This record gives sequence, structure tokens and C-alpha cells, in this order.
Amino acid sequence: MAKKFYIDQDAGLFVIGPTDSSALAPVTWKNKDVYTLELYFLRQTGIFGRPFSFENRSTATISVGLGLLSASAVASTATFTSLPTVVTATVTVVTGGTSIASEVQKISFSSKPSGGVWAINVPADSRTITSAVTTGIFITTAYHGFVINEPVIFSTLTATGITMGNTYYVYDMQAPDRFRISTTISGTLMSTVTASAGSGTVATPARSTALLNSYAEASDVQSSLRALDTISAAGVEVKGVSGESFYITATGTRQNSDFPLMTVTDSQLIAPYGRTASINLSVAGLQTLLDAETDDAVELVLEVEVNDTGGIKETYSTKVTAVEDLI
Repeated sequence: MAKKFYIDQDAGLFVIGPTDSSALAPVTWKNKDVYTLELYFLRQTGIFGRPFSFENRSTATISVGLGLLSASAVASTATFTSLPTVVTATVTVVTGGTSIASEVQKISFSSKPSGGVWAINVPADSRTITSAVTTGIFITTAYHGFVINEPVIFSTLTATGITMGNTYYVYDMQAPDRFRISTTISGTLMSTVTASAGSGTVATPARSTALLNSYAEASDVQSSLRALDTISAAGVEVKGVSGESFYITATGTRQNSDFPLMTVTDSQLIAPYGRTASINLSVAGLQTLLDAETDDAVELVLEVEVNDTGGIKETYSTKVTAVEDLI
């Protein structure tokens, strides 16, 4: 089983975690078990809400001993390796958009990042047009999910009054499957567009958000998406937990429409720097200590020694209660 320990190097003590600087309470281990240790070395930031940053101690030599403070260790290990630092982000469809359901996509992270930046790419999209009439109303085969002033490009429609490949902007929607256009953002309605009934396509361009920090909250993700002209201020709602997952729901006029899967781009996210090793408590020395206690428990000290390449040695310790494994 894995045991994670966070060490505040500035205060010289074990703390509860990277967001809680309180001293770690004694932990309980069972003899005869094998534990996987994960050690994370922290530096104080002075920033409210983010009190620590992770320090890379991958070049340091680390050894761990468990035992009585005044005696030799009864269990130890010095075979530490660095934990992986690559964080991957995966986007999945939770609910596909239909005429009766709004699209929900989920961004998940393989581990909670401790640094780096990332962005969201909203892919290009296309809609099939069935007809356009003399009032300039375009009709799509399914709900289009456009927003006002969203840029659109016609690619295959045969029509009078528009040029294929030029960018136009959504002027208004008279229904979820109908829209009209203008030549500029918030421009004048193009009502003279004509086309015979038939099929064609209209596309929206791909867009990417501004770079987001590793500690971005749901509100930050929501604001970055709403800043895109293909989504706008009321086109999306984001909920979730920073560094774990975000749920992105289409709202407003983007409801009840199907959208291509978003992707995470420009990802430079890194996981917390950490070192890991295994320590085996199935040792005679620990059993001897437990046998000497009437309550089958003994108070020990877990000591971590860090020797850096510059010759600096640091030692940190925390209390561990070892108990008899009765199974």
C-alpha cells in the first residue's frame, strides 16, 4: 500500500499536504506489511490558497529509516526512484447533444498537476443546410448551436448574394435550426440572399483558448471558453475540481446540438515532483519491539535523510505507531 508524505523543507517538518501546512499527525503502520513510500518536497510560496510549490529533488540521494529515536533503525530503504511527471488530459463525451439533450464533455487529468500551462482547442464544425429562402433564412437539418456574431463560412451551397469561402457572421436565430447572417460582426442583416432548396454546408472555424494555469479553477476554464467567438458569454457552463476534472455543458443557443470533441493542446503540465521506494516491515527487529509491549503497539520515528549533490545533508522526521498485524 502507498503512503504519501509531504515535507515542508523551510519549516523542517512533515505536513498534511500541499494545501495544508499543519503538522502531520502520527501515522499507523502494521508490522509484516510492505509499504510504498512517496516523498514530496515542498517550498513555501507565501501565496494564500497555494502555500507550497513542489521542488525537484531527483538528483538527491535519499535514505529512510524506521525505529526508536535512540537506537538503530529496525527497517530502512535507500532505493528511491523518481515518480513520473507527465500529466495527460483526456476529453470524453458524457452526454451527446441531441434535440432534447445538451452536450456535456469532460476533461480529465491523469494526475493533479503541480505546474505548467494548458489550453483547450474547440475544433472546426460544420452543419448541413437544407434550404435558404428569399428572406435570407438558412435552415439546417439539425439544431445548429450557433451564437450571435459567430463566424461562419459557406463551402458548398449554391446561392446568390454570398461568396463561398468568405467569412460571415450569425445575425440572429429565428429557431434552433434557422439562422440569418451579416457581413460584419453586429452588422446589417443580409436579407437578399437567395438559394433554391437543396443541400450545402456551413462551417465554423477552430478556436483555442488562452493558456490556462495548472491550478485553473472551473471559473477560469469557463471564462476562457466564453471568450471565444464560437461560444460567447452564455454558450457554456463549466463545473469541476481544479486539476482533477471539468464538466463542460453547452448552454444558451448552443443547447440541443451535437459538437465535435474538444482537445487539450499546448499542454506543458507536470505532476508533482516526488521520489518513491518500498519499505518492508517484516523484520525481526520490529517484531522484537512489539513483543516487548503489552498493547501490541510501539511508538517509532520515521527519519528521512536527503543528501544533495552539493554536499548538503538534511534530515526530517515524523512519528509512526507500529502495531501488530493480527491477520
